[in-house]
Amino acid sequence: DMSSLKVVRDSITFNAAISSCEKGGQWERVLRLLGYMQESNLQLQVVTYNAAIVACSKGLQWTFTLQLFDSLSEAGMTAPSNIYRYLLMDVEQFGLLQHEVALLLSLGKQYVESGQSLTAAAIAAASRLLAVGEVNQARHLLLDTMHTSSWSSVVQMMLNACGHHAPTQLVEPPHAYPKLATSNPYHKELSMMLYVLDHACAGSPMSVCDAMDDFAEAKWKTLQQWSKVAGNTKSEVLCSSLRGAGSGVKMLEIGTYCGYTALRLSAAIPSVSIVTVEVDPLHVIVARTMVALSGLWQSLQVWTGHSKHLLPRLAEKQLPGQQRLRFGALFMDRWGSEYHDDFVVLDSLGLLECGAVIIDEQVLWPG
Repeated sequence: DMSSLKVVRDSITFNAAISSCEKGGQWERVLRLLGYMQESNLQLQVVTYNAAIVACSKGLQWTFTLQLFDSLSEAGMTAPSNIYRYLLMDVEQFGLLQHEVALLLSLGKQYVESGQSLTAAAIAAASRLLAVGEVNQARHLLLDTMHTSSWSSVVQMMLNACGHHAPTQLVEPPHAYPKLATSNPYHKELSMMLYVLDHACAGSPMSVCDAMDDFAEAKWKTLQQWSKVAGNTKSEVLCSSLRGAGSGVKMLEIGTYCGYTALRLSAAIPSVSIVTVEVDPLHVIVARTMVALSGLWQSLQVWTGHSKHLLPRLAEKQLPGQQRLRFGALFMDRWGSEYHDDFVVLDSLGLLECGAVIIDEQVLWPG
């Protein structure tokens, strides 16, 4: 009781209390505090919704996370990308496909600038629909995308997969990718994505990876920017290591970024089945777009979420025949100081097969 403790009942106090409860995993108290704020006619801020959504997500209360997001949107506030991380993790792992599509499109509108040759978020959403057999909805979404943007080989390829082979009246754009505002926090990744979409051959994972390499050399290197992709010699070492795990192995990658490594491994070893997880939801959109361009939306899974929150949910997944999900290979491509934490979780959950091949990309930090 704040009154008995002589604590001022204002937004600052409530937000501090809600944040503390979130960190303590007390989602019920968070919801009660939200109710007290509303009774006190105190305005809920973005930081309030953020802590509440995170608390409910950690408590596996997806209905409340979605309700809170709706309230935030109705209040005219813009959700930061880290909120989408938890929302997408919830709807993906609970199989709430329609909510997932809506969230991807909402996120895309915030960060993917108007005037681009296609909507990356729509491609990412359509690839998920196709992966689970929702062909009609995927076709409608893709047709809407083509009618509101320029021609795209990946959209046409996915429409073909939907059984829609009618010619379009749209014209293929020239081979030039539009410039994005450098103020966009994802300028680097989105610029690469647009270049690859314009230069890679649809349906070819190797062509997609080569285009990513070309962009890294032509743009990032000349600007002295770090590409963050395991290309060239690194990719050869990764492929050699993965072959040692045997044919038909299922691999987990922690740290998708734009999907380069997963695509390179899929192209080099077609028998490998890859599940890759990424904490940044915008990177998930870019990666799924690259996967769609490669034609691998059925076999390469990209999930949203931080490993410490997502791995326990993956452990609960059941494969056909009631078999548990287990991995024969692990590739960790994130902060090296956190590898031990991930490995402890993986080992305790039984997610690794006996004798699994474990590959680390960095030692102390990415680079």
